[in-house]
Amino acid sequence: MVAPVQKDSLTDYQVALATYLRISSPVAGMFTGSEIKPNPNARSIRVPDIRVDDYIVDADFTRIGADHYSGSEFTTEWKNGIPPIEWRTYSMSRHRAFGFTVMDEQLRYSPLKNIVQEYTGRKMQTTVVRDHDKYCLLAGLSGHMTGKLVPRTSADAATISTRSNTTAVTLGTWIKIGTAFLECTTAGTTGASVPAAPATTGATVTDGTVVWTRRYNNGGPETANVHKIACTGTAADYKWIAEPGEDYDNQIQPTFATVKGIFLDDTNPLATLDGLSVLFSDNWFDSNFGNSERFLLITSALELVFINYLIDQGAGTESAFSLLKDGDISGANAAGFLGTLKGSWKLVKIHPEFLPKLFTVSATDLTIDPIGESPTKVLRQVVALAVYKNAIQTYEHFAERRQQDGGTRFKGTEYVQDFSYDCWAIDQLSEGIVPVFMPSDDSLYEVVDESFTFVAGKVAAARAQTSVYPSTYPLSGVETLKSRPEWFHTPYTSSGHLDSSLDVQAAGDVATNKNG
Repeated sequence: MVAPVQKDSLTDYQVALATYLRISSPVAGMFTGSEIKPNPNARSIRVPDIRVDDYIVDADFTRIGADHYSGSEFTTEWKNGIPPIEWRTYSMSRHRAFGFTVMDEQLRYSPLKNIVQEYTGRKMQTTVVRDHDKYCLLAGLSGHMTGKLVPRTSADAATISTRSNTTAVTLGTWIKIGTAFLECTTAGTTGASVPAAPATTGATVTDGTVVWTRRYNNGGPETANVHKIACTGTAADYKWIAEPGEDYDNQIQPTFATVKGIFLDDTNPLATLDGLSVLFSDNWFDSNFGNSERFLLITSALELVFINYLIDQGAGTESAFSLLKDGDISGANAAGFLGTLKGSWKLVKIHPEFLPKLFTVSATDLTIDPIGESPTKVLRQVVALAVYKNAIQTYEHFAERRQQDGGTRFKGTEYVQDFSYDCWAIDQLSEGIVPVFMPSDDSLYEVVDESFTFVAGKVAAARAQTSVYPSTYPLSGVETLKSRPEWFHTPYTSSGHLDSSLDVQAAGDVATNKNG
């Protein structure tokens, strides 16, 4: 989000663009904070750092150099009891420019008085916001603090060697068996036949005296021609490199906050919310900032998973039907199950294309591996994000719009708009960044691929109550099955459930006598 400090230095046009971005981008509107101080006149941000002579700070103030404080020149004590602060300056990693042309005829005959702004809004929507949200979520969930994300190319892939029988192999040699990429992790001599490739990343296979380890995609990008695409949203397509720091020759190596994900509960999706609520409540910042700072970023498909589970559980089903009909569960109340969302989670729906693919350390360790160096890494799709909004911070800078007359080439005006942005995880609050992954066994959610029709069918069956118990809780409706005893179901005319062995066939004190 554009920081308030920047607004005073922006033109009206730049403020309009910043407002447009906050409206169009869920990411820009969600993540706010004050840990990162923007430089309003440059594409950079400043991060506070305590300046000390060494990395030991204790009661012995002599460890803190007298030259490194911002207090009085007559004392070595900290001013106002606050340690001296140094603002480290970093450049923003992302830079985008978009241009368009407005012909004189368009200005003359167009009913839109603000056609230039309309063009700008369209360009932001189609070329900027999509990249902005993809990049920011990929960087934030990776724990990005310093460094620059650049696309991988085919040059990043290791050289593939041809495997031969009974041939000496050196350490680090790469081969391909079927669709699997394998690296030699123990040198030796290959066997007399080609071995079967391991099924999972990080698994090994012995080939003679050689040990091959299956790697992910040979170190190259997952997506072809990724360098031609603004952002694909998958960690397998990018690598982190150093970026300039305070001085051009001061290369700041990539650093990352620790981010750890969880699986979506494969039997009770709402139990995931309970686990997240407990997880967040155990963190110090949750008690300091309150539940109002929690967000849950989900897709429409996951929304339907929640609604479907509500229907199956038999509670809050009328609300679930309304939620389905209205197409939004944000801020809704379904009795017994949903608050804002159970656990005070504020829902923000987002298109699935914006949720990234991230490497985890292994199949069981869901700690994010931002640079993909773990030999057991697994690439996983994020399906939701539980986040404390100050744990991730974004910053955007709009340069002045430039324009130039078409001159002799055409009658019109060319416009160019530069836009810089980046995203950072705050190390102290990184426990408040929890990506949610689909479980490895996702059979429970396969049917959600059919999205609306599946859940609508559930609700329709429940309303008709056509013998769907116990999989679907009955809803009220005109076609419900008769209650038992049936005389409590009006209008009562007859019953097929009286004891035929009795001489008197009477159905209670208000029912019709059906002797014989």
